[in-house]
Amino acid sequence: MDQNVAALVPLLPGCFGWNLVRTKCLAGLIIALIKVRTVNFMQLATALPDGTLKDSKYKHIQRLFRTFPLDFSTVARFIASQLPEGQYLLTLGRTNWKFGQTHINILCLAIVQQGVAIPVLSILSDKIGNSNTDERIPPINRFIELFRVEKIDGYLADREFIGTELYGICSLSH
Repeated sequence: MDQNVAALVPLLPGCFGWNLVRTKCLAGLIIALIKVRTVNFMQLATALPDGTLKDSKYKHIQRLFRTFPLDFSTVARFIASQLPEGQYLLTLGRTNWKFGQTHINILCLAIVQQGVAIPVLSILSDKIGNSNTDERIPPINRFIELFRVEKIDGYLADREFIGTELYGICSLSH
């Protein structure tokens, strides 16, 4: 087993409650995501560290996501558990693209750690274009439900995310 995967495996079972095979697969996927920097299953399959065929690894990834859906609140808690204790600097971002005829628009709340934004919560929108303040409040509220308002050290966002309501929510910890 790859040494990075081996280091990650002991951290995951307590968080997700999965058996060792699923846990190793998830750990391998996390390392593969870091290496290839894409969510394309075929590219992830080529980066998985075990010695099986690429097509077998691809099917294993598909089966994992089809059979064992991830609870994203659990994922957010896991990510936060791996960060240093203390308050978090939050940032809000948005990405959108088109997949065939489908518009994909994701609003993502991330924790900033050493200059890197680590996504923890996201909302998928079927609309085209920028979000409004009412759409931006739920990820902040979800963060507060999971971690408490006292964990917020500050809030950063691009100018497209104007709205005094968000700054008022995030400043409750100060």
